[in-house]
Amino acid sequence: MTTSTMAHDEVVPFSRQLWESTASAHGSAETSTNMAKLVKGELSRDAFIAMQRQLYFLYQTLEQEMAANLDDPIIKAFHDERLDRTAALSADLLALTGEIPDADEIDPVTAKFCELIRSTAKEWAPALIAHHYTLYLGDLSGGQQIRGVVEGAYGIGKESGTAFFYFDELGDLAEFKNQYRSALDEIGFDADQRKRFIEEVHASYALSSALVAELEL
Repeated sequence: MTTSTMAHDEVVPFSRQLWESTASAHGSAETSTNMAKLVKGELSRDAFIAMQRQLYFLYQTLEQEMAANLDDPIIKAFHDERLDRTAALSADLLALTGEIPDADEIDPVTAKFCELIRSTAKEWAPALIAHHYTLYLGDLSGGQQIRGVVEGAYGIGKESGTAFFYFDELGDLAEFKNQYRSALDEIGFDADQRKRFIEEVHASYALSSALVAELEL
């Protein structure tokens, strides 16, 4: 890292640096074939359900690790049960399929993603927030657009399969996201920690893309 780059990183708010450093990875995740189909309402209902089944395992793992690491002040600062999606995914899957998936139904990519989250928690707990950031802020942004598409394409709603997309307890989502970014800026990571965190965000986006790419059409 050059001196000029280090100086830039010290001046630029971390949330801005994070956005600048991961914009390309974020864009790639949004434009993958299956995600593009989902956004257009062209993904099959079965593929959508398959995705939600895998997300159930993913969010369950993240939320368990967040809860298990509340002794870390950074984890505690970002932990917000209003964001938790496991219960909503359970309700959606019961409505859509009549069952919640068993542990042996996890796909290899999802299993790899979950293992990354668990190993991250052991190696450097604050990096859990990288996955927290990619998943929940995605749900609060593009996920809100996807909700309308999904409800129209599959003829379902909050009580019949899309509870996952609703964050009624958060109030103004734009304001919540602004507060979230401000909290990122206040963490006080040094240059090496910022780099490590950004690498984790890239890994999270890559596995999110792979998870969606594995869906059978």
